[in-house]
Amino acid sequence: MVSPLHQLMLSLCVPHEQSGDDTKFILVSSVVDATWNLELGCQGVRDRWWRGSHPLPEVAIQAELARQWSQGIAQVLGWRKAIHACMLKIVFNLAQARTLRISLKEYEPEIASTRAMHTLINISWSSAYRDICRVPSPPQSLQNTPFIDIHLREREQTIQELRRKIALLEKDLESRPPPITPTVLPKVNRSASLANPLKRRRVIKDMRFDGE
Repeated sequence: MVSPLHQLMLSLCVPHEQSGDDTKFILVSSVVDATWNLELGCQGVRDRWWRGSHPLPEVAIQAELARQWSQGIAQVLGWRKAIHACMLKIVFNLAQARTLRISLKEYEPEIASTRAMHTLINISWSSAYRDICRVPSPPQSLQNTPFIDIHLREREQTIQELRRKIALLEKDLESRPPPITPTVLPKVNRSASLANPLKRRRVIKDMRFDGE
């Protein structure tokens, strides 16, 4: 049975703990075997990506998390726009004052860009991801906007951006000159005839007899 937490995505606006500015994050949920994996990414001066895992909760909690996924139950703690790698926490506020906390470790910068592109490509070209929605900050800004419109608009923007990047890569590859194959000249036998290289050259010696 597939977990309801598999292949979920959520957009979050997280306030900076020092300046109060908002940073846009993407939270991706997936399930492998009995492990619940969460990946969190944001884009700024450089792409940043975090990952954490948790044993799969009991069925009732899975259902509650999936049902309330787009209702603002997720919260990111520890975001300070630090230059160096930092640990974050995802907190899910459940019913009856219950909370579920999952620690997230940041990827190295070289891996972050690869992970971000890999995830976005999977989301854009696959219809498997469900509940792709946006939790705005403040919430009032999207009161009159249906969630389905947000979903379609963000999906279309992502697809267009990926197609643009793919077109640029293809154009760059086409503009590169073809590799130059070095020409290997055949080795000529020094004793071969110049007229016919396959034939040995005849060496004519000047022979003189005594008295000449």
